[in-house]
Amino acid sequence: ETPLLAHQVKYHGLSDAGHVSRHGWSCSQSHEEFLRRFGLLSAHTWPSWRGTPLEGSALLLADLCLTPSQYTFGRTRVYIRSQTTVEELEQYRSERLEELALSIQTVWRGHVQRQRYTRARAAQLTIATAWRRYRAHTLVQRMQRERREDWAATVIQAAYVNTLRCRFLSVLTSDPPSDSPIADDWPPTLPCLVTLSTTLRRLHHFHRCSKYRLRFGQTARNRMREKVTASMIFRDRKASYPRSIGHPFIGDYVRLRQNAQWKKVVSESNDQFVVFADIVNKITRSAGKFVPILLAVSTNALLVVDQRTLQLKYRIPANDIARISLSPFMDDIAVVHVKAPVSPGSTELPDTSQKLNSPGCLFGSDHPKRKGDLVLQTCHVIEVVTKLFLVVQNATGKPPDITITTEFETNFGESTVIFLFRTTGLTEVAPGHIRIIRRHNRMEVLL
Repeated sequence: ETPLLAHQVKYHGLSDAGHVSRHGWSCSQSHEEFLRRFGLLSAHTWPSWRGTPLEGSALLLADLCLTPSQYTFGRTRVYIRSQTTVEELEQYRSERLEELALSIQTVWRGHVQRQRYTRARAAQLTIATAWRRYRAHTLVQRMQRERREDWAATVIQAAYVNTLRCRFLSVLTSDPPSDSPIADDWPPTLPCLVTLSTTLRRLHHFHRCSKYRLRFGQTARNRMREKVTASMIFRDRKASYPRSIGHPFIGDYVRLRQNAQWKKVVSESNDQFVVFADIVNKITRSAGKFVPILLAVSTNALLVVDQRTLQLKYRIPANDIARISLSPFMDDIAVVHVKAPVSPGSTELPDTSQKLNSPGCLFGSDHPKRKGDLVLQTCHVIEVVTKLFLVVQNATGKPPDITITTEFETNFGESTVIFLFRTTGLTEVAPGHIRIIRRHNRMEVLL
């Protein structure tokens, strides 16, 4: 029925579709459908478009790789000329769907792995925290245990050392060391008590030395001072020093202090107090012979006295003694060096006896002045040198020089003589075994 068919074609819009198809537009869609179908191909319309469908379709068509001849759109629909263009859009849409699926899968897998890593990290932190806490707790416990062990060891060691100290003190109390200052006995000591033992030994030595000194009178103290001075001067320097240690320094061997005539002789020179007096040998300058004289050492000077008449022959003030020379051997020879100029305080008393001009005298009547150094030989050489040393030191405030050598010069007035000592290795040298040979300006002493 033609009228009914025409009505249906018109009602369904087939005439318009045929008209569009007759002009070459194979596909037409509304703006909503076009955006819904192909909106994922543009970044402006994906993932959502919030404007009007017409504006969205315009932006989408502008982003697609289509020329203006391939499409057109009106107020409600979009027309695409060729089916090939539609197939290309469908191909683009399929590829885009694959890309979106891959992106979704990537994001999802990353999300899953991130969650798994977060859980693993949280578990690792929990385990590590628990492990560190356990290790720190164990370390603290070990340190506390070691500290307690160290404290216990310190307490035990202190108690043990105190016990050893008590035992050591008990031994010292029950069997005390000798009170002699030269004694060397002392109980054995453990290494941990070395400091205590050293301190107690030093204190004990000071105590016994103090007790030993308290037993001395003033005379004994002076003799001890002289002995100490002799040790300082001659120890390890002169071979005859060890044999003088055991003999006390008596000083006045001829009892000159009690002689009334002597007191009258020295009353004017203030030499009453004599620290040494003995018969000694003076070596002459000419031939090196021994001449006996009485030698006295007062607190102010060295005196040469006639041994029979006690007349003062020569006086050397302490200020005029420059030095004393000796040899390192077993001989008993000492040289007292006198300063060259005559000091105002020195006095020289000429001898009126018949031996005034003898070679043994120190001066003659025609030359009442000093004849040079004094060469002595005495068995108490250590004592007389020590006493001269102290006398000069007390008088001048400065000790004289003590020269101990095998060769030294001696002033004999106008000439200088060199003393040269030679030894044959004898352990003891008697006065008679000493030979002195004078050779011009040299004196050789053969021991």
